[in-house]
Amino acid sequence: MERTFVGLGVHAWSVWAGVLDGVSGEVVVRAVPCWLGVLVEWVLALPAPVVVAYEAGPTGFGLARALEAVGVRCVVAAPSRIERAPGDRVKTDRRDAVRLVRLLRMGELVAVRVPTPVQEAARDLVRAREDARGDLMRARHRLSKLLLRHGLVWDRSTWTQAHEQWLSDHRFEQRPLQLAYEEAVAAMVSVRARRDALDRAIVWRRVSPSGVDRGSARLLTRRQYPDCVWSGRGDRRVAALQRALDRRVPGPCPERGLKRPAAQPGIHHQDRKHPRPPLAGRGRVAPPPARVAT
Repeated sequence: MERTFVGLGVHAWSVWAGVLDGVSGEVVVRAVPCWLGVLVEWVLALPAPVVVAYEAGPTGFGLARALEAVGVRCVVAAPSRIERAPGDRVKTDRRDAVRLVRLLRMGELVAVRVPTPVQEAARDLVRAREDARGDLMRARHRLSKLLLRHGLVWDRSTWTQAHEQWLSDHRFEQRPLQLAYEEAVAAMVSVRARRDALDRAIVWRRVSPSGVDRGSARLLTRRQYPDCVWSGRGDRRVAALQRALDRRVPGPCPERGLKRPAAQPGIHHQDRKHPRPPLAGRGRVAPPPARVAT
């Protein structure tokens, strides 16, 4: 049975703590040091046993790992699952700390799983790949709209070898326009190289004993091939995706010989039939999509 309950409002340069005495029920709110080592020492100085809670956010899970290492139970609460009154529109660090410690005392907080450092590194790698994908989409849009403003439209499949050859061969008479066009093409090529490098890093770094890197490869594979039935050993799946990445075109599905359906005429590439799976690392790892019945 815990003697002291602590709710922390953790930010980059400030930390507010709500401390609830489990015997008297008294709640004290105060500002505490934001440096990790000093904050852990402050928690250890409270009457034991102590349980600490704070909201998951951009400060990460370093505090939770440090407290668990010294034997203090820490609950990282899911912010979206914290109940608030309909008329409670005032949000301050002091009020958040008091709300957290009271919900912690009542056992009403929903905790998220704290990833290991290896798992968190794999999540950051997948996030970097997703950022590169978004940057590539924006670079391609800027390039295509630059051409569209001057009446140049490619009427066949875009971003193929033929399309990129057409882009590299095109020249404008005006020197300023040509410079802007070359800059747009170079930006697109640079971002695509980043995306491809991250693809290979996610797929090939699968030798971790914990299997985290293989899980990241499986997430990327499901995202690129949503119609495939992903079963069997990870080595076959990774080898098949590696061959597809070398070709940079969607090849046959590694399992059961399934293939992606051909794109229907008139359907834009953004009109996706399959919803995009949630990004990894936002609170907890999302479950894999259901398998396709055969």
